[in-house]
Amino acid sequence: QAAVPRLANVTLVYEQHLETMFLNVDRSLLLLRLLYEKDPDSFDLKYWTDSADLTSGTVIRFSILDRDGYIRSTSGGTGQSTYLGDRDYFVALRDSDQDVMRVTAVGNGRVISAASIKIARRLRGRDGRFAGALVGSLDPNDIVKFFSTANLGTHGSLSLRNADLTILAAEGLSSTLVGTKLSAPPLEAGLKRGPIGFYWGGGIIDGINRLVAYRKSQRAPLVMVAGMGEDEILAAFRSEEHTSELQSHHD
Repeated sequence: QAAVPRLANVTLVYEQHLETMFLNVDRSLLLLRLLYEKDPDSFDLKYWTDSADLTSGTVIRFSILDRDGYIRSTSGGTGQSTYLGDRDYFVALRDSDQDVMRVTAVGNGRVISAASIKIARRLRGRDGRFAGALVGSLDPNDIVKFFSTANLGTHGSLSLRNADLTILAAEGLSSTLVGTKLSAPPLEAGLKRGPIGFYWGGGIIDGINRLVAYRKSQRAPLVMVAGMGEDEILAAFRSEEHTSELQSHHD
């Protein structure tokens, strides 16, 4: 019984913290976009990110992609004109008129040779049409370090997912899962019923059955998922039973 409120509290605390982090990056993207769209030809991304101190330990870099999906500039300078037009965040922004924050993760990047989380916004030309994308890249390892404070036991796990349930960062699960969308029917079914809930995972990901709690953000396209191993929950339950029996015998 103690596992349920504990998991509920963990998902609440971590979801609120990470929601704030992602919304802060999105505010930076909106600021940079405002400056860029005023004068795209003379906009200096490195100058503005340095002047406004927008990069940090978590935010690796900002990038501007042109309408064809090629990198035009980065917060580190002009850089190599790498093609990223096939990335799902770029395709989603290009093919939709909705002005929303897009979040996903890349397991092994073409520019950053490691896993990274991408937060992206649509760029618009003077005619209002799609003109490219403005992207913030985050280091998932910084989120994993934060996850390590949860203390959910040997088989405990924490994962942050986007709206499509792609894994953005994970602790207690394989790091190679970052950037992948794993089938999780109980989670998908639960989210259709409501933004908060619990289910038994059944060992779908790694063979370990966990009691899983989830919480969907109402302000960002994020889902926080936390799990505790069945063996540890049962061990705690048996310990409580044993303590109760000893107390009753003593009484």
